[in-house]
Amino acid sequence: MVKPPIQKRITIKDVAKEAGVSIAAVSYTINGTGSVGEDVRKRIVETMQRLGYRHNIAGRAMRTGRTNTIGLILPDLTNPFFPELVLAIERAAAKAGYAVFLINSQDSTADELAGLNTLMQHGIDGLIWCPATDVNTMKQAKKTLPIVVIDRQMHGYDCVSSDYFQGGKRLAQCVLQQGHTKIGFISGPKHIESVQDRLDGFKAGLKGGGRVVWTVQTPFAFTLNEAAQAKLRANTDASVIIGGNDMIAIAIVRYLDQLGKSVPQDISVTGFDNTPWSDLVTPALTTLRQPIPNLGQTAVSLLLERMQKPAGRKKKISLETEIVTRSSMIAATQS
Repeated sequence: MVKPPIQKRITIKDVAKEAGVSIAAVSYTINGTGSVGEDVRKRIVETMQRLGYRHNIAGRAMRTGRTNTIGLILPDLTNPFFPELVLAIERAAAKAGYAVFLINSQDSTADELAGLNTLMQHGIDGLIWCPATDVNTMKQAKKTLPIVVIDRQMHGYDCVSSDYFQGGKRLAQCVLQQGHTKIGFISGPKHIESVQDRLDGFKAGLKGGGRVVWTVQTPFAFTLNEAAQAKLRANTDASVIIGGNDMIAIAIVRYLDQLGKSVPQDISVTGFDNTPWSDLVTPALTTLRQPIPNLGQTAVSLLLERMQKPAGRKKKISLETEIVTRSSMIAATQS
């Protein structure tokens, strides 16, 4: 039996010789360090591709203690907000030369911990984490692992989120401008701080010009729980219903349709997040846009900064939101 020829492993020296540059220049190009001109860098990259050079990441990890990987733990990928956030984080990480390992905790603290253990076994350099609950599952990990909390504000961590309180105020002002003074509010689970911030901000934004006549909680889902359905069946006062996020708002529109009520002719509805679904449903949702690309970029930048400087005061970053007006809300005098 004839054995296939053993293919020679292409080394950094082979690349340097073929490209006509120094070994140091190739190393700088691979690791994104040092000073290499753009033309030289392109020639080196083209040479690596032509020769079939594959960088030995495991070897680099042994030398530097870095794997150039980031862990990402999110609570619910069925929520359209989070897949969009994943894309934003992956793009920002890739530009910085990092790969992302994703864990979907499915709103479970046990799955968060299991996911963390898996990520630690793969030697991640840092973690971006959106907590599933108010339980601090990363308490031990943060002693040795740089962590940025995203979409939440949590004591003792670097945090990046939208300014939910101000966003709630903006939405309230938009509702008042349309003449609505009696409002129903179906929030997400209030144990999540950002959920409570949305409601508190909304109430603060009414400034005596209107009032929330009833509130109820439901999970972040495209269907409402029985408590929320009961409130909608019994509603005789509210001329507009605020959904705690776009998923809830879509669920509200669907359930009102089952009750024989038309949105916005009979009752107006708004959402929160401006996920892609908000513009695809009928009627399209008036909602509050979160700066998702900026959230991802800021979280990655903050994590890389913390990886370089582990010590120092933790940062709390809040990003601005904005109203997106569509057809699910009309003036109260027309409803």
